[in-house]
Amino acid sequence: MRKFYMILAGLAMMSTSVFAQHTIDEYTFSASDVTIANPGERGELSVSLSAPDVMANAGFRLYLPEGVTIPTEYDEDLEEDVYVVSASTDLLKKGHTKQIFITDDGAYGVSIYNVNGGTFKAASGELIKITLEAASDVEVGEYECKITDLDMDNEASDLMQSNGWTDKTWSDITFKLAVGTTGIEEVKAAEDWNGPVYDLNGRMINGKPAQKGVYIKNGKKIVVK
Repeated sequence: MRKFYMILAGLAMMSTSVFAQHTIDEYTFSASDVTIANPGERGELSVSLSAPDVMANAGFRLYLPEGVTIPTEYDEDLEEDVYVVSASTDLLKKGHTKQIFITDDGAYGVSIYNVNGGTFKAASGELIKITLEAASDVEVGEYECKITDLDMDNEASDLMQSNGWTDKTWSDITFKLAVGTTGIEEVKAAEDWNGPVYDLNGRMINGKPAQKGVYIKNGKKIVVK
């Protein structure tokens, strides 16, 4: 009899796990701030995903200021120019396709999916890195950029449908893009390394950087010797 009740308890726990519901607030995107040292040069935007379930697909629209673009380079295998992006090993498996296209309103559409089906490697982590290039005549300064139409899906069925949600609306997210050094004060050292620190390519670093160089923290240049 005791064994019977233990089996029932185990089935109840499995049932709770299988039918566990999540709220839309548990699924979020985030984007790093980007620093481009000088007009005519490049920086890197990192977009990350956080979710309680492992996803299979994701997408969004990226709006950039005039004079800042995603550059292209020639791909010998495809024999055509492709946008400069890199897949992070945090989430994407072999077979995931990163597609970028120009939308009808001039934004960059970004779509990430697996042509053979299957999910990401993990539920949360860095999703994609996108290279940004400032034109040589772009105005030096700081810009606020926007990412909209955020979307993500699981493998078995539409994420929204499986959780009983009626729409796919996530709040827009923003990130700062700094071109040039205007408004950035150079300092020699930092006493407090808590909070986000970025290298000059816009990559976020946790804690004090291990390598020598120039970094950005709280809008200031920090030299690590």
